[in-house]
Order: sequence, then C-alpha cells, then structure tokens
Amino acid sequence: MFEGKSSLLRKGLYLAAGAALLSRLPRLLAGIPLKRASKRLLQDPYRENLWAMISSLNRMGPQVALENSLRAQSGKAIKRPLGSPRKTITFDSLIFNIAQLASRPTDPEQMVDTSVVIGPKAARPLHLDIPLIVSGMAYGLGLSKRAKLALAKGASLAGTATNSGESGFAPWERQAARHYIVQYGRGMWPQDLSWCKQADMIEIQLGQGASAGTEHFTLYKDLPPHARKSLKLAKGQPAVISTAPRGIRLPEGLKDLVQRLREASDGAPIGVKLGAGNDLEADMAIAVEAGVDCIALDCFQAATVGSEPVLQDAFGLPTPIALSRAAAFIEGQGLKGEVSLIIGGGLFHPEHFLKALALGADAMYLGTVCLLAIVHPQIATALPWEPPTSLAYAIGEYQHKLDINKGALALARFFQSSVAEMIVGARALGRASFKELSKGDLVALDGRTARLTGVQLVRGPTALERPSKPSSVRRGRRHGLH
Repeated sequence: MFEGKSSLLRKGLYLAAGAALLSRLPRLLAGIPLKRASKRLLQDPYRENLWAMISSLNRMGPQVALENSLRAQSGKAIKRPLGSPRKTITFDSLIFNIAQLASRPTDPEQMVDTSVVIGPKAARPLHLDIPLIVSGMAYGLGLSKRAKLALAKGASLAGTATNSGESGFAPWERQAARHYIVQYGRGMWPQDLSWCKQADMIEIQLGQGASAGTEHFTLYKDLPPHARKSLKLAKGQPAVISTAPRGIRLPEGLKDLVQRLREASDGAPIGVKLGAGNDLEADMAIAVEAGVDCIALDCFQAATVGSEPVLQDAFGLPTPIALSRAAAFIEGQGLKGEVSLIIGGGLFHPEHFLKALALGADAMYLGTVCLLAIVHPQIATALPWEPPTSLAYAIGEYQHKLDINKGALALARFFQSSVAEMIVGARALGRASFKELSKGDLVALDGRTARLTGVQLVRGPTALERPSKPSSVRRGRRHGLH
C-alpha cells in the first residue's frame, strides 16, 4: 500500500517538474536569440550594426523614411491624406485675458450670442446659429455618399452649414442640408447654373491649403459609379481639377463670374476660396474688386483627401499668420461687416475656434475633426487593420457600413459641446457675443508670435506700474489699524 502511494507521489513529482520545465521552455528558447542579438547590437561595429538604421531614422524621422520607401516603390508622386504633420507657428503661443475686477465676467443671466451672418450685404445673406461650418469635402473625389449625408444631417442638427466640395451641387445633399454652401469649382466636367437658386451660398474654389492652386485629378476607376454619372464623365475619363474654372480666364474673368453667379442665385452670397500664400493681400484685393461677399482662406495646416507632401509641408502660410493678415486687410479697407472672412486649416478644438474668432474670423471651416466625428461611433469597425477614415472615403474598405444617423448625431454633439466650451470662454472674457471677441482679448507669450499676429506681447514685471492704494487704506496703516 505504501509502495503504491510512493509510486504515485514520484509520478506526481515528475509531472510537476515536467510542467515547470515546459512552462519555462519558451522563455529559455526566446532568451537564446535575444542574448545573441544583444551581443551583436552591443559589440558589432557601426557598419554592421542594426542601430545604424535607428540612428538614420532619428535623423530623418520615421514618416520621411516611410514616404521615401513609398517613392522608391512607386516611382510616382505620392499623395498623403489629412494634411501635414509638420509643426509651425500655432495658436498655442496665444493666451486669453481674464475678466475679474478691471473688467467683469459676463453676468450668468446674460445669454451669449453665438450666431453669425455670412455675406451681410448680399440680397439673401446666410444666417447660421454657430460659426463652425463643415468644410468642402467632395463626394466621389474624396468621400462616400453616406459620409456626405452624415455631415449634412449633423450640420443641420447643429444649425450650421455644410459645403459640397469640388464635386459641386448634389440634389440628395441639398435635401439633407438645412444650409448648403455649393462650390463652383475648377472641374473640367460640364457645369451649368441651374442649381444656383437652391444654394444658400456659392463659393468659387480657386485653391486650398493642402494642394495650393495646382491641377490634380481622380482616376475613373477610383470613382464610385454614381459619382462618374453625376460628373458626366465618359468611360475611362478622369475627374480633372484644373487651375481655373472651366472657360474662365483668371484673374480678369473673376468679376464677370461673380456677377453671373449672383444673378443666377437671386442674390446668394458669393465667395472665393483661396489657399493662403504670401501674396495674400494681393489675392484678396482682386477678389474684393470682383465684388465677392466672402473670402475663405485655407491655410498651411489644412488637409485634403490626398496631395503631394511637398505641397502640404512647404507651401502656404500658417493659420494664425494668414488670419491676422487677412483680418487686418479687411479692417484697413473698411470692409469689416461687409465682406465675411472664413478661415480653415489646423483648427481642432474649442480653444482654436475661440482664438480664431478673436483674431478676426467671422466663421471657420472644419474638415478633419468633422470627418473623425461622424466615424467615431463605429471606429471599432475599422480598427486595427484599417484607419477610421475607411468608413468615410468613397473607396474606403468599410464605407458601406457607415451608419448615417449615428454619424450625424455624433457630429451635432461635437458642435454642441464645442460651442458650449466657447461660451464659457466668452463669459470668462466678459463678452456677451462671439462678435465682441477681438485681439485685445489675447496676449502673445513670445515676441515672434506677437510680431507675426499683431497681438500684444505679454508684459513682464518691469513694465508694470505699482498701483496707488486707496486713501482709506493709507490712513488705516498710519493709525496702526493694519
């Protein structure tokens, strides 16, 4: 009996030892190549050492290395989506003042006016509840029909407008949008003006921040069938965006085009969309001379569905600089309150939005953040194998799965939340309307930002004058009361 128990005990010990060995085996096996790799990494000369690649990546950055690999693979100009990752002057070096005693915060009972009028001098101006507008993102050339519908419905729920993008007027988008801005673009497909009376504003698209004013195209095979039909493309014909609207000679033909669109639309605001370059004031002067009601500037930080990295990284002015110069031009020409200014590029959250208004924007175009908002409820559908934008792109892997109503509600909530924060900021400045915000509400934290934006540089202690004490305080100290 005891021998049987002893045998079972030995077997149990053998099994336990075996299990312990098996559990350590992967670790032991993994340790062998790891030790070998560590030895090579620490002892091999640089010409044979893997760390030379890490050193090289550190010099150029992993994104440049990746994009150079794509260039080596394709032999063609590559196209990067969603704008430049490069950091330049931003809104971060600007801070707001605080209203306390010298000026007082807004009374809690006072409502803050968030509305804006685009093209106030037009026969039928565009009235919006909030100054945040969905930027132009084209159907077919960039986004799917489901994504465009989600953007239009979400903007409508928030009381603002959506922009057609370069693909132009779409009846189904018009039906979904409470306020509809239609781009008269540079497409080389046939265009007529039969839709103009249905537009709440018309925007002549002449350029943008992420692709400047260059010609670009979308291949026929990369367009959804419905988009090919709506653009009236022949089989195999690419959708070409030229450097000027079809049949228009620029800049001399701009004035006639503005007048023609104004008449065809029965007085809707007519605007131009420009990429913000260093000739900004000269471009704006030509647009103003042509009689536009609105100028929309797309700046260096702006995005697009895809453009060459060289255009995204090295062309155009950063948003705070372009906005400050454009606002100064409009003020200097006596056009404040007559010609509206819309700004776009690198605007991602309420702080940016509020600062843009303070620098002189009447409203702003938002693209990337709106796109991410509509896909937010279903982001798990795409991850981890595809980017979230595959739910929204016209040829995205999961574009057919995007829930339009969920996307619209998420966008409306994003707008609602952002405006609520902006209202808090306006109250903290003692403002009862977004229209009351000005450069005087801001200070710059460094001289470079102050010089480039025209915002006052924050004062140091040596610049402060010591305030005089009230006479009652002085008397109290003299009689030993303090």
